[in-house]
Amino acid sequence: MQPINYLKPSLTLASVSMLRMFGFFLLMPILSFLANKLQYASQFNIGMALGIYGLIQAFFYFPLGILSDKIGRKPVIYCGLLLLFLGAVLAANTSNVYILILARAIQGIGAISSVLSAFTADIIPIQHRTKAMMMIGIGVGISFPMSLIAAPILYNNFGQSGIFYTVALSSITAGFFIYLLPNIKNNNQAFLGVKKSLNLIIHNKPMHPWLIGVFFLHILSMMFFYIISFILQSKNIILADQWKFYLPILTISFILAAKIIKNLEKQKRNIQISYISIVCLAIANLGLIFTSSISIYSFSILVLIYFTGFNILEIFQPSILSKLSNAQTKGATMGVYYSIQSLGMFCGAVSAGIASRFADIYGMDKAFIIFSLSLLFVVLWIAYSIKNSKNNLLIKG
Repeated sequence: MQPINYLKPSLTLASVSMLRMFGFFLLMPILSFLANKLQYASQFNIGMALGIYGLIQAFFYFPLGILSDKIGRKPVIYCGLLLLFLGAVLAANTSNVYILILARAIQGIGAISSVLSAFTADIIPIQHRTKAMMMIGIGVGISFPMSLIAAPILYNNFGQSGIFYTVALSSITAGFFIYLLPNIKNNNQAFLGVKKSLNLIIHNKPMHPWLIGVFFLHILSMMFFYIISFILQSKNIILADQWKFYLPILTISFILAAKIIKNLEKQKRNIQISYISIVCLAIANLGLIFTSSISIYSFSILVLIYFTGFNILEIFQPSILSKLSNAQTKGATMGVYYSIQSLGMFCGAVSAGIASRFADIYGMDKAFIIFSLSLLFVVLWIAYSIKNSKNNLLIKG
């Protein structure tokens, strides 16, 4: 296949993912501050405002993924973007934290990441799929510093409504890009049904470590994002300037992650890709426990190690799972993957909220408690990986 045949849809899909994740990341640095100013705000409710989006998505990724196997990808994607739009409009016009939680839950119903990944697998040949996923990952990576630059500007000039109306606009724009992509004819005769699809996924043992991996990865990510803005402010980097901290670190981490994936995948050493990521996250979380006593330079190096480990699996896991899945259950497989991812996000956000409350009650350093708990999750992840590598459950090629 000529490069143009996969480059154009890959770049379009990367644009869609960038727009969706821009709306998601736009809220990350300020949602805690924003929610804290609303009626009935509490540490738990702030954690719920962060985490309910992921929890609701966990219950809808699989149904929407399998629905897209039956009726096609585009109709499901359009519905998901509409819900993202409606939730954003509701959130833009509330002063009540419970309404904010409801709005985030509505957005969570539009759980279309699984459908987008299956759509990518539909239109991108297998030999180019990792490249496409990497482009999508780079698009997501670009959206992160963009959102960090835009969030304080929008919030300071337009307040809460400016933030959420921007999310609404990004969902409309993403829908336009989806319209530009080719329509894939759906083969209803190949549709296996819910029970058979789920049974195939459950008994596909090579996929298990990657599914467990995404759960732990996103527990760690939500705990990290819960506290990171507060840490940067404690190190005299105000919210409006935090993008300057993130931009070089994210750029370097994406370059490192892409090189590691490219070199190891070429050698069919997929297991090492997973191990390198876990080791990076273990080192980063161990060091971040001592955030309050280390310099900004040491802190920056640890954050770079963290993002390198995170980006390796964030880019590679959807690609490897699309290759391991049955051709008739791509949507269902990615639905399971993103459901587990969202459960991880919810557990991470709630765990961080509980840990933060614990630190308040006992007068302890929040970063110390949160990153200690994160390290415990990494240890559990390592224990699982070691056990299952002995049982030859991790794919090795």
